[in-house]
Amino acid sequence: FAPVGIFYYFDPNHKSHDEHEDVEGYSYMASALLSLLIFLGTVYLAFQFRRVKFSPFLPNQILRNAVTDFAVVMAIFLMTFVANVIFRSVPTETLNVPNTFAPTYACCTASCDTNWPDDCPDESEPYGRRSWLVDLGDLNGKSWVPFMAAGPAVLAFILVFLDDGITWHLINHPTHKIKHGSAYNYDTVIIGLMVAINSLLGLPWLVAATVRSLNHVHAMAEKLPSGKISSVTESRLTHLGIHLLCLVSIFALDVLKLIPVPVLYGVFLFMGLVSLGTNTFW
Repeated sequence: FAPVGIFYYFDPNHKSHDEHEDVEGYSYMASALLSLLIFLGTVYLAFQFRRVKFSPFLPNQILRNAVTDFAVVMAIFLMTFVANVIFRSVPTETLNVPNTFAPTYACCTASCDTNWPDDCPDESEPYGRRSWLVDLGDLNGKSWVPFMAAGPAVLAFILVFLDDGITWHLINHPTHKIKHGSAYNYDTVIIGLMVAINSLLGLPWLVAATVRSLNHVHAMAEKLPSGKISSVTESRLTHLGIHLLCLVSIFALDVLKLIPVPVLYGVFLFMGLVSLGTNTFW
């Protein structure tokens, strides 16, 4: 397994400590402890801000709703402030964001059949980066690769289809009170097309993202004080807005580099815990 997770920071050999190991006074334990604190702080603040909607705080319900809607954003901002301003002398792992918008695969030579710096450690800088389109015909002399890839491709198809199907049924569960009709076949066609396009570009595949999809339902829902959903505002505009903001984030790479990775771990844990409330699998 990859060493990903909050407790791996307590390992002195974790990659996040490598760039600071020669810094005088650096303590990997201090970095790990701060990472744990901002991780837990992100989860705690997100839950506390989420409860403001049904609390007596603030002058009116509009402000209380706004705090609840932006609970995660405020938690990220505050914990990033704590890490980068209050405890600036204690470094933590931050997002590994590239400096330019380009394919991340760096080439050792013009043929781009080796990866820099792993395959050419003597080179001080890469020759260049791979092209945006993946050359599917470049098999490196191994003509049997497409046939051998067919088997895993079938398994990957089953995995993607099941992931989508489970997500569809969770989203359209009667407790969510969704009124619009389902569009399972359209979803399958769109995801199939996007998997093909992303494969040609060497990008990650598009999947249903179960936890994120459930959190979108919760974000658009009106809830009773008990936490049960009373109604859901059904709109495609929120999806459009979300992905437009993802596009805009390309132009804010320097800002994204400031966000500590433990804060994002806290967001992921919060999203998972929140989605359990109305999940009938729970």
